[in-house]
Amino acid sequence: MTEEAHLHRLLLDRMTSTGSLRTEPWKRAAAAVPRHEFLRGGFFRRAHGSDFTAWHPVRRAEPGWLEGALLCARLGEDNVTSVEYDPGVAARARAALGHLGLYPTLVTGDGLLGHGEGAPYDRIIATCAVRTVPTQWVEQTRPGGLILTTIGGWLGASELARLTVHEDGTASGPLLGGGVNFMLARPHLPPPLGLLPDLGDGKERESTIGTEVLDDWTSRFVVQLAVPGAQRLSLERDGRTEDVLVDVETGSWAAVYQDGGRWLVRQGGPQPLWDAVEEQTGRWSGDGTPSLEKFTVTVTAEGQTIRW
Repeated sequence: MTEEAHLHRLLLDRMTSTGSLRTEPWKRAAAAVPRHEFLRGGFFRRAHGSDFTAWHPVRRAEPGWLEGALLCARLGEDNVTSVEYDPGVAARARAALGHLGLYPTLVTGDGLLGHGEGAPYDRIIATCAVRTVPTQWVEQTRPGGLILTTIGGWLGASELARLTVHEDGTASGPLLGGGVNFMLARPHLPPPLGLLPDLGDGKERESTIGTEVLDDWTSRFVVQLAVPGAQRLSLERDGRTEDVLVDVETGSWAAVYQDGGRWLVRQGGPQPLWDAVEEQTGRWSGDGTPSLEKFTVTVTAEGQTIRW
């Protein structure tokens, strides 16, 4: 056995023992792809979450050569479509897959817009995160089909979602938990902060919560739902550290800091950001601080909602 094959075997054994590889079809697919340096357990967690039980046409939004190769090995290259935004990355993926003798449908374009020519798909798997699930993904998935994507935001909290597409053209499903993190799709990245507003101005009052809600993964996800346009930064002012939320689009901001045993917040702009944070986290706490697995995502033509 070559050193590469030995390392590949060790990696497969480790992924099996940790639960990343749980079914024989995926174990065979992983064993058939000789790219051990790219094998990551996270993909198999997503793949198991999408519940492949037969041969399904699958589209991936934003590729990686590993995932494309594994899907080809599992489902057959005629059932795999992969979309990549960057022409250079797409060319390298095409070359790498061709080197393995795999030739799925590879499309250079915006994965958020999908690839209607190959629709409908049984599964759509996104290897980038989105703030909101594109309606094109729902439209291009057959009723009963699944969309597996990471939903995140500008405060850095994200989670894997498994959505089922319904006959009425909507999609819904749970967050799966586990703190899955992917880079946001390019069009979903936050805008530059630019010149900050005058953080010395604004109305100050005592806060009912502290900045710990911005540090915990689950509570930060809840905060993100309350202020989806906000970005966070920390500044040293007057000998203290202030955590600042800034919404570039509206010009709203909130600066939170600790003074002795109490928390104070100073806010400015048209929308009181910290009021929204207190209201949302208060409701979440009042409901028993449900875990992210208790959250449900719904996507309609009017937009996306996430509730617990």
